Amino acid sequence: AVEYLQLQQARVLPEALYIQVLPEVAPEFALLAELARGELHARRQASQRLAALAKQKPLRPLAVERLSAVVQSEQDVLVWCAALDAIDNDASPAAVRLAYAGLSHPLPEVRRRACQYLAAHPDPRHAPQLLSALNDRSHSVVVAAVRALGMLSRLDDASAVRQLSGASNEEIRLEAAIALVRLGDLAGPAALERLSYSEDPIVQARVAQVMGEHPDPAYLEPLIRMLDGRPNVRRAALESLPKVAGGDVVQRAGPPVPTTEQVQRWKQ
Repeated sequence: AVEYLQLQQARVLPEALYIQVLPEVAPEFALLAELARGELHARRQASQRLAALAKQKPLRPLAVERLSAVVQSEQDVLVWCAALDAIDNDASPAAVRLAYAGLSHPLPEVRRRACQYLAAHPDPRHAPQLLSALNDRSHSVVVAAVRALGMLSRLDDASAVRQLSGASNEEIRLEAAIALVRLGDLAGPAALERLSYSEDPIVQARVAQVMGEHPDPAYLEPLIRMLDGRPNVRRAALESLPKVAGGDVVQRAGPPVPTTEQVQRWKQ
């Protein structure tokens, strides 16, 4: 009945209802009441128990609305992270509002986790908030925001992401290139190919993997070149080459071909 009043008729509910009545009939509201008025230790415990409860069964819409209202003024990072865990599988407007509020939190870990939530629930309507996060002073937040933008089905203006593909930080350049490729931006393949010259084998392996996930004939040359890289890079390139080439030139009738022979056949 209370959910109907608030969610369907947009009634403003008295605070006493959340503190005195609902905790008696639903355990999540008992935890939310503690979260609203308890000391720091109690709030942390309540938020963690609420996240555990949400993993067993999604929170009721009214509980998510209340959680969003209560946590937005919270400063503690552990409470915030537990609250974001509680809405991990919830894409309701109230959950999204909580994530948006997290993007402006003073602690970078909360902002990063908010970006992760938006990446898990991609929606083109998230773009303005995520584009603003690209100017964050925290490197980890920028990386998470770029990843989230790359998960969107479309991005009307990708100029900010294209600009980051030339950033001084290689991890940011990598995530920007991957985002551009996923968004179908024309600058993506070239940005990804430039990173195939990275001296970091982890970056090279990720580049080779993404090339296989988004095949383009332009990737054949860098993939062949990366066959001379470290074992993890070579393995990623060998896995991606058949996808990019449209067929496997290595496997023929008979026993499995050793890696060195696979490399030689692709080069030939």
